[in-house]
Amino acid sequence: MDLEQKYTEETEEANDLIFVADESFMSQIKLFTISEAVDIWSKLEDAFYDLPVLDVFTQTTGMVIHNKKEEPTFLEVEFLKEDVDFGVLIDIVEVDSDNYLDKILSNEYIPYTEGK
Repeated sequence: MDLEQKYTEETEEANDLIFVADESFMSQIKLFTISEAVDIWSKLEDAFYDLPVLDVFTQTTGMVIHNKKEEPTFLEVEFLKEDVDFGVLIDIVEVDSDNYLDKILSNEYIPYTEGK
């Protein structure tokens, strides 16, 4: 797999944490409004350090965002995290509520935090 780096983020909270967004992730996030994309990025930034490390294989996590009318959008994010301090965001897709609930039951989700 040939990954091309599109964006790198370092946070002050975890000084050594770096994650990159792959081209497919960046093309998918463009389908959301600016406020939704900012909400997605903010939640991923806050939660990325806590996502599990798994050598070689990609993983998925569920998350939910809300639009200005407080309507939920359920998402699945594919990522590769082979090290505690480095990861790659591979893809993001909208899923139905059943898929999101399955992620909650398997403890593979980013908890919803209001206002973030």
